[in-house]
Order: sequence, then structure tokens, then C-alpha cells
Amino acid sequence: MKRLLTLTLLACLLVGGVFAEVLPVAMQRGASMAVSKPENPVIPGVSSTTGLAIDPNRTYAPILMTVDNNQYALPHWGINDADIMYELPIQSQGWTRLVALFSDKYPSEAGPVRSARVLHLDLNEEWGGAMCHYGQQEKEGSDVNVASKEYGLAKKGLKFDGIAQRNEKYFVRVNYHPAPHNVSLFVDKLYADEIAPLNHVFSPRPFLFSDEKPAAGRDVNSITITHDGNKDTQATYSYNPEKNSYVRSTTAKGAYADLKGDGTPVEYSNIIVQRTRLTYNFSTTAPLLPDVVGTGAAEIFMGGKYIAGSWSRASMQERTIFYDEAGNEIALQRGKSWICVAPESTSVTVD
Repeated sequence: MKRLLTLTLLACLLVGGVFAEVLPVAMQRGASMAVSKPENPVIPGVSSTTGLAIDPNRTYAPILMTVDNNQYALPHWGINDADIMYELPIQSQGWTRLVALFSDKYPSEAGPVRSARVLHLDLNEEWGGAMCHYGQQEKEGSDVNVASKEYGLAKKGLKFDGIAQRNEKYFVRVNYHPAPHNVSLFVDKLYADEIAPLNHVFSPRPFLFSDEKPAAGRDVNSITITHDGNKDTQATYSYNPEKNSYVRSTTAKGAYADLKGDGTPVEYSNIIVQRTRLTYNFSTTAPLLPDVVGTGAAEIFMGGKYIAGSWSRASMQERTIFYDEAGNEIALQRGKSWICVAPESTSVTVD
């Protein structure tokens, strides 16, 4: 009886007077082999990344930017205009870095921008986008220059490092945020001056979207994601059924709002935890995600439901596809998405 009580207490956390459950960690779920699939159709006047209405004449050009996720880097700015926010490991002990994907709208400024790792370029390759960062790792075995050459980013004119002199006019240290978390990128200017003149044809890789809330799945009101027990990067996503969206708050700094906004927290329609293996290149500051091409488990939260799903990606140049419990490509809710690419040490607590 005592043993049963102990196990029960370990499985549940008392939060705000209600019991919250830590989901069992599943690294693999669904198909064991990734298979190439055709892109979903592009719908004129509908965003491929958010499913929201956009100008049908707008040129599709995804811009990805690394974002500092240290607690002292908060609040971020320009992130209210990001279609997707990705969260990935940056070193051991649960430290993470974000990547903002801009496509529907380019903010005048966004930041704080920080340095890139190979795994950020691996992510960018999925979208075939422009990669923006401030500095980079050049360690043998995890050298961003090597990955950039492999992907042809610099040759295409789609790699923008703010440290490079030619890019200085697009990156600036601002006085309204403490250093070193104060590098801002002029996203709209970069697009107008550098990317648009290339006349590069970017290929959309649309998600599926639905106007109906998911019927299947378990009711969940909030999700707390904790990376290796790190409270500084811990965040909770609370569901608002009236808006059909989630509001993010960090344990360290509270509600996740845009510094240049009106103080209203940024709302997300889809929260996804994409499980994959994390390794290091002989140093805990040199993270690698060697299995992002492949398959794995995905904890998917949308419309107030938890769906024990899965993901697959057939090659670096192909999109990651998310699946429901039945193995069908999932239709996301329209709006912004937060996608956390997480190893086994990341825990997900729901209530």
C-alpha cells in the first residue's frame, strides 16, 4: 500500500490545488521509417504556415532567426509577427535557444538575436529559408560554416551573420534591452534590400489546417514543459477555450509578451513537443540533433486536446509531417505554432 502511494505521488504533481500528470516519455511512436510525401496544396490567399488569410499576391519567403532564450533576454521583441517559434537545445542542463520563422509578416525589428549552431541550419533546410544569426559555432564536427557550405546557403545568398561586416547595417545593439541580450535585426529591411532582389523562388511547404476543433484526444487545460529540470527555461501554456488559443508564460519572467507590443501575451494555436535524440560534439556546448531526419513521437496540443501523435521527415530538404494517433497527417488549428524539439530529458506536465 505504501509503495502504491509513493508511485502515485511520483506520477502526479500538486499544482495550484489540482493534480497535474507528468506524461510518460515516449521517443518513438507511429511509423518506424520516414517516407517522402508530396507537399500539401498551396491555397491562394491562405498562409502555408499559419492557415490565416494573407495577401494572395504576397511573395513567400521564409526568414528564420535565432533568438536568445536566457531569462535575462526576456522580453523578446518582434516575436508577435513570427508564424512559428521553435525551441531547441543549445547546451546541457536544459538550456534552449529559439528560432523565429517569419513569412506572413516581417517586423521592422526582432530580437534578441544570438549565435547559430548546426542544428539551426538543419531546421532552416526544412524550410529552404534565409538563416539569420549573430555569430556561430565553428568547432570541428559542429561547424556552422561546414553545414552552410553543404546546404549552399552562402552560395544562394541566404545566410546572414550579423558579425560579418557586410551585414552590420541589418543588426544593431539597442539601448532598450540589457547587453549581451540586445542585438536587434531589421527583418523587413533585410528582406527588401537583400532577399527580394535575389528573385529566389522559395517553395512553400504547407501544413494542413482545420476550422474545426479536434474531436479526438484528451482534454488538457495547461501544459508545462521543463527541460532537464531547468526552471529558467521552463514554460507553461494555458488554454483559453473562448479564443481557442494558448498563452505562454515562463516560470522565470511570467507572461510571454512582445516588448514592442501592447503588453498582451502572444497567443499560439498549436503546441507541439517533437521528440528526438540529443548528442554532443565532445562538449556540452556543442549540441547535435542527429535524428531529425527520421521518425519519432510528438505530443500535440490544440483545441484544448492532447493528442499522442508522431512525426516523420524523409530528408533534410523535406518538411516534418505531424500525425495523429491514427497515423493520419494532422490538420493544425489556424494561427501561430510553438514547436519544441526536445530530447528524453524534457518533461511534459499536463492538467
